Amino acid sequence: MALSLASVSMHVSAVELTGLYQVELPVESQSQQDRKQVSSLALEQVIQRITGDRLALTEPAVVAALTSPESYLRQFSYFQDETVETQSLRLVFDEALVNRLLRQAKQPIWGNNRPSLMVWLAIEGAGERFLINADDETAWQIAVKEAAERSGLPVLLPLMDLEDEANISVTEVWGLFRSKLEKASERYRAEAVLGGRLYQGSPEQWAGRWQLILNGEVISIASQPTDI
Repeated sequence: MALSLASVSMHVSAVELTGLYQVELPVESQSQQDRKQVSSLALEQVIQRITGDRLALTEPAVVAALTSPESYLRQFSYFQDETVETQSLRLVFDEALVNRLLRQAKQPIWGNNRPSLMVWLAIEGAGERFLINADDETAWQIAVKEAAERSGLPVLLPLMDLEDEANISVTEVWGLFRSKLEKASERYRAEAVLGGRLYQGSPEQWAGRWQLILNGEVISIASQPTDI
């Protein structure tokens, strides 16, 4: 899903997050090879969370570290995840070692205090437009939450109750009308507001546009076509 949440740099003290250096991923077996492969993916996720920038993964020092991810592990354990058929691996990375790596790579380190982000997302597909909300456990809602988890962002989704319906419509979210997005977000007391629209460019690809409102400034972000 084309959600570039991690590409947005937001340095505002707000919600204090925990577990930023811990990742849980499914694993095929308990072999060393599978553990190393999953550990590398998990370290990628941690680095993205801590820096807030996927480009950090292209830095030479980081690329080298990803070939030996277990050097940065503090502990790991296997468990049976009820949501998937295979077992999962819980990995906890050493905060000091990861931060030292990022300083050596001259990458930013984003602390535990992070702004809550109100997300208004309009989807156009199958000839209709609709809004993602907090109560509908759809694939889109899950994708938003997973993207937020990968980025280490506390995300809020609208309830789309009578109050929300009176304050904003799917057409206004699609148009990324700043005043409407800000007004509808007041009840949620979020530090930042992200409005977005996604549309189907081809049967298997989606593209869109995002508008971040933070500290009185507006940042526009384009999403290139990507597979869902």
